[in-house]
Amino acid sequence: MYIFCLFFLCFAQKYLKEYHYLSPLEDGNHNFKDALRIFQQNSDIPDTGRLDAKTIIEMHKPRCGVPDFDESGSSNKTGKDIMGWSA
Repeated sequence: MYIFCLFFLCFAQKYLKEYHYLSPLEDGNHNFKDALRIFQQNSDIPDTGRLDAKTIIEMHKPRCGVPDFDESGSSNKTGKDIMGWSA
């Protein structure tokens, strides 16, 4: 069970970094729970801040490789700074 949970935790961290929910910048957002909540909000699933089944399923859905946020934290979808971090 532990290895199973660790696999999904590592997968989620990689996913959140790849799509810039976790900031690539030193002074950006590095809080896993906050990043997870923002992902959940953007995915229209309950924003629990927990790595639950709905979140894992959503992360496994096909998508383009473009990050949802640029390096400054601005959304690539709307141009708004909804992450709360800046360069």
